[in-house]
Amino acid sequence: MKELVIGIQDYLFNIGLLNGDGSIHDKLIGLLIIIILTAICDIVCRQIAMLVLHIHSKLKKKTEEESTQHKKLLKSVAAIFPAFVINIFLPLAFEEGSDWYRWINKLCNIYILVMIALFLSSLVSFIRIKYTTKNDTQRNNNNIPLTILYQIIKYIIVIISIIIGASILLDKSPQAFLTGLGASAAVLTFIFKDTILSLVAGIQLISNKMLQPGDWITIPKHNINGRVKKITINTVKIKNFDNTTITIPPSTLLNDSFQNWKTMEKSGARRIMRSINIDMHSIHFCSADELKKIKSISLMKPYLEKLNKNIVPSTNKGKNKSNEEVAIDQNPTNLELFTYYLETYITQIPSFVTDNDNELLHMVRQLQPTENGLPIEIYFFTSEYKWKRYEKVQSDTFAHILAMVNYFGLSVVQRV
Repeated sequence: MKELVIGIQDYLFNIGLLNGDGSIHDKLIGLLIIIILTAICDIVCRQIAMLVLHIHSKLKKKTEEESTQHKKLLKSVAAIFPAFVINIFLPLAFEEGSDWYRWINKLCNIYILVMIALFLSSLVSFIRIKYTTKNDTQRNNNNIPLTILYQIIKYIIVIISIIIGASILLDKSPQAFLTGLGASAAVLTFIFKDTILSLVAGIQLISNKMLQPGDWITIPKHNINGRVKKITINTVKIKNFDNTTITIPPSTLLNDSFQNWKTMEKSGARRIMRSINIDMHSIHFCSADELKKIKSISLMKPYLEKLNKNIVPSTNKGKNKSNEEVAIDQNPTNLELFTYYLETYITQIPSFVTDNDNELLHMVRQLQPTENGLPIEIYFFTSEYKWKRYEKVQSDTFAHILAMVNYFGLSVVQRV
């Protein structure tokens, strides 16, 4: 390249544009030549970049985001070459070793460094968009949120660029510059404490696959109940079901527990667990008439026949026991029958699901009695895990249960 510069200088001297004495006239001519060559290089590079973009757009259809990022990528490449032209032809206007030459050379090198950093950053963004689009097309449910990884790479590019740029500006090697930074590492750590914590938290979220965009999470402490929209190195953006958006740092998710409903949605089963309070004064042994009434329920007939209980006779001829005593000895309680009815009824619900591994249990159980009565808890799983349908199954189930309570001679506790 040095020979090319000398050849241009000789040509300009021969045609009379340069005096060859290093005067202001010669420097201005040299500077004008540099500006013209730089402008030509810039125009040519931009036109080539636009041509490549146009050809690539025709060959392959891209989204608007892909096109924008592709354009940034080509522009950052095209912007590098004019700075190289300035560096190459700088001796036409300034003597090597002069202050002007050194400072302009440094600025050009820093500009080239910035453009390379922008190119690498745009390349990372372009790869992220291509990868995300590919996974969206293939509907890959095993995709993890790689936004944080891409941001980490960008941060590394920026940090390396700053170190190299500072070393160019101060005429020191990057190693010497890093040695100087080591002494102030404690101060820098304190200043960027929150960023470092978020970075570490983001890495943990990725490595442990704790969270990804689209997950439904709840954090009662922060009034969060919605879906994760975006995960970055500094923030996790969540859109609540009330259409509000909450942004929290990733470290919050590690310091405070949160509930992720992804496993529930993948399993296709959601738990219903709710109780009703039975008035304990209404619990009693069933009479013959009550048993006859309950036996008319189709779900109860097989169970009552299996119990093989003797219905209390209308009279107790030849017996010393009263009808009430015989009932106590032989007849089931209305709560026993009601519990069996509930256990059978929930299995008849169309969306009811169970498995053989006892992971999707279903049962009806008694909880500890309180001053509010005896809690009867109904526990089962439904395949309707989406919010609206789930609530409909739950409300319909308990509306039926509450309507059947009186049929078994029981009553529900309700404070007036």
